[in-house]
Amino acid sequence: MTDNKQIVSIYEKLQNARVQLNKEKLKKSGKNKFAGYEYFELSDFMPKSDELLLQNRLTPVFNFVDNLATLVLHDWDSESTIEFKTNGADATTFNRDGKPSNLEIQTLGSQHTYLKRYLYMHLMDVAENDGLEIQTKNPEHQPKEQTKKHPSKEMITKDQTTQILELFGERVEGLLDFCKVEKLQDLTNAVAQQLIDKELATRNKKGQSSSEPKQQSISDL
Repeated sequence: MTDNKQIVSIYEKLQNARVQLNKEKLKKSGKNKFAGYEYFELSDFMPKSDELLLQNRLTPVFNFVDNLATLVLHDWDSESTIEFKTNGADATTFNRDGKPSNLEIQTLGSQHTYLKRYLYMHLMDVAENDGLEIQTKNPEHQPKEQTKKHPSKEMITKDQTTQILELFGERVEGLLDFCKVEKLQDLTNAVAQQLIDKELATRNKKGQSSSEPKQQSISDL
């Protein structure tokens, strides 16, 4: 007797899980008080995501090797997989003396959490507001007020603000604490440029000491 059971592809299963998750009223618990926006923590959507993936007979496997994070989705009913990739990023935070404020193992744990969060968001198509756009458009974070406090100093530009947010990501709060300011717009143009130049130099140095894998992904990470 012929088995006429319809085979459901891994892509259909994933899309079904995504649609189901989008119907959920997820709440953001992460708050960036310096940039003035909220964001999804991994714990906000991962439990429900895992529940829906289980219902669709899918299992995601996270790994981080040689500065490359991967999340591979496995289909129980076939050998099909979908792989998401992104390069690693430094999660070190610094104290007021310019020294790392956490242990190396803590930095590694934070890095794993950040990368897993981003990959899971791509996997489940979780959408949230662009924190970078909020930071640059929010009137409370514009340099107008700070210019009055330092009339003789040229303050950080919009381009520098954008570049620092892109380079430092989740480390911005530690950076502000190190510079003894409340928000990026309190920085002068000169200090902001020094921070950018130093971060770029550090990244270039790391790139010369070890070659990074080329990022390939079905999602544009």
